[in-house]
Amino acid sequence: MADDPACATAVLISGQKYRFIYRDSALQKGLDRLLGKDNTFDIHAVIGQTGRVTNVWTSRTPEFPPYSTDIPDIVNFLRNNTSAKHVNITLIQKDDLLNDLQQLRNLTLDHEAQLTNTSAAVLHEKISHGHGGWLRFEANTMMLHLRHLAYNQALSSELDLPYKYQAFLVLREDNTFLGPNLGPCVGCAFNFVNSDCQALNAPPVLLADLNCVWGARLSDKIFFSNRAAARLIWKDSRESHIEHLASFIGPMLKQFKLGIYPIPMQTESWIDEHLEQSNIQLFVSDFQRIDKRYVTKKNTSKRILCAASDYKKCSTWAQQENVPTCE
Repeated sequence: MADDPACATAVLISGQKYRFIYRDSALQKGLDRLLGKDNTFDIHAVIGQTGRVTNVWTSRTPEFPPYSTDIPDIVNFLRNNTSAKHVNITLIQKDDLLNDLQQLRNLTLDHEAQLTNTSAAVLHEKISHGHGGWLRFEANTMMLHLRHLAYNQALSSELDLPYKYQAFLVLREDNTFLGPNLGPCVGCAFNFVNSDCQALNAPPVLLADLNCVWGARLSDKIFFSNRAAARLIWKDSRESHIEHLASFIGPMLKQFKLGIYPIPMQTESWIDEHLEQSNIQLFVSDFQRIDKRYVTKKNTSKRILCAASDYKKCSTWAQQENVPTCE
């Protein structure tokens, strides 16, 4: 299946501009391992122009990387340092993104309130109960929304392409691939998820990371799926996206109240449940990756690239490679 456009992969990157460490991502190395060195892929990124946000869960707040985050520079770098056939990046300005998210959250609460015969205000109060509940809801709905937008950007691009994507790799903006340049099974991930990429009515299959799962079966930080699974997870319309986000509220409130999951509004457990309900076949593997960020080293003016301590603890490769901890 080498360099076969009929088996193309869409690499979806989403997140916030100040956290986008594209020069440090080792993206081509990771893609060589996952897809095989000659497979066709395009990069689609949707990046929010947000201000720096203090994270109440994971150590130091990230800072802008010490290199340009202007979109033309990012596009040029990815074109010159990966074998992507196309690189498309959309930057959403802060006010536009925040307004869109506010409307989206209101519609999501209204939808769930109508289904459960309650009010959006009551749901807001319930979500806010517990440490960081509403902050988690805001952060996770933004994450899921940007992924939805990146997925739909890829679908829209198919109108001008001679092929359709048969696999989708979803990455964070601060993702960094670790480990050797080539693993023992180059391209196994692609072949596993998409053993026959041109098969019609292929069942939905998803490969997720087994590290940093926080009590669920999978991490929410990286996903590699075939086309059938991607459609069920990331949704191809705003209406289905809102319904999908609304389904996040009830089960997570119930599980947090019962003490099943100690973290309010946890995406890992919700995605886990959604996979079961949608009959998406889940497999997990070690993607040899971690989230990194730039912070200013204490008592200095020097910015260092590091990983939050909680993430480093649950990444075998980060420990092996002695990735600095953000202190």
